[in-house]
Amino acid sequence: MEWIEYSHPALLNSMLYTALSPFLWTIIARFEFHTKGISKMFFGHKRAAVGLFGAIIFTLNLVRGFAFHEAIENEPQMDIDSFALDVASYAFIIIGQFFVAASFYRLGIVGTYYGDYFGIALFDGPLKCFPFSVCNDPMYWGSTGTFFGYALLGRSPAGIFLTGWVAICYMIAVALESQMLQVIYPKKIE
Repeated sequence: MEWIEYSHPALLNSMLYTALSPFLWTIIARFEFHTKGISKMFFGHKRAAVGLFGAIIFTLNLVRGFAFHEAIENEPQMDIDSFALDVASYAFIIIGQFFVAASFYRLGIVGTYYGDYFGIALFDGPLKCFPFSVCNDPMYWGSTGTFFGYALLGRSPAGIFLTGWVAICYMIAVALESQMLQVIYPKKIE
């Protein structure tokens, strides 16, 4: 028995939506930074433009999450009955969501949804307080941990594979964001 059906449409959809989400929000954020195109649609109301952009990102993430769960439900599962694995699964989910929520709390809506790309300066530079003091990009790594927890909980090799794909897509997004942060905060980033 193959543990991962690489040609299954649900797996392919999940991979597509996982890559598409950060790709689209990176392209749109850069478009806004260079052209102010979204802000212009809102007659210069930057916070309203960020709100629309946030709704787009939120929707993309919902679709991506649904596709991920659809994939792990339609792929082979390992027959492992383990309380320790259940505990580890929930630990990854809870800790991952904690890092996502703590990041959201620190950044706020505008900071989470690329307000600095819209010309809304919220901070003097990258944050150094918790959870950013624990790791760079805690929202991305918290999200990755959450996906891993759900993959373990579902006993899904495909879910573990998809979590790796999430991590790769996030690493690319982080590299692209780091380039832009150098432009937005040139003297603040060491």
